[in-house]
Amino acid sequence: MKTLLSIFILSVVTTGCYSKAKITTCPSWLDSAILAIESIPPNARYKQSLIEISRQCNDDLPLILKKAAQRSLSVSPVKRSKLLQNAAASYFSSSCLDSDSTEPASKLNHICLGKDFIDGSYTSITENISVAAYMFGKAIENELNKSKNNPEKIKKFMLNYFLGAAQEFETFNKH
Repeated sequence: MKTLLSIFILSVVTTGCYSKAKITTCPSWLDSAILAIESIPPNARYKQSLIEISRQCNDDLPLILKKAAQRSLSVSPVKRSKLLQNAAASYFSSSCLDSDSTEPASKLNHICLGKDFIDGSYTSITENISVAAYMFGKAIENELNKSKNNPEKIKKFMLNYFLGAAQEFETFNKH
């Protein structure tokens, strides 16, 4: 019994989550994620965003997105791009998967870009991030918008994610 209790306590401490009879409490993941991301330079925010997504401890994000974020941290940028694009695939039409995951998101067709394709032109975000970072970010944004999180906090998290993704994309293209 002591071992079982120890395992339970350890899981609560390491995950930050406690579940009892369908009531799940989780420390304000979005608040702590924003604090962690904004405490570091913009060029490190993309990876920190992925770390925070992988640590998300309630049901706001599907497991496939959290696991992809976690796995993407230990692979090369090219493999990371493909992994994240594949994880986000179900949020987009199949034609969106034809694009190279490392190309600028502006290479996606207008159906894939949704609200980011306005009056025949792309918003600036699509020129400055990869297809994979865009698709994964939009999948995360979609899920967070379905949650009960504060819309302003969601927007702040996503702006930090996309800022970090733009920095990463610029660094990747220099090599």
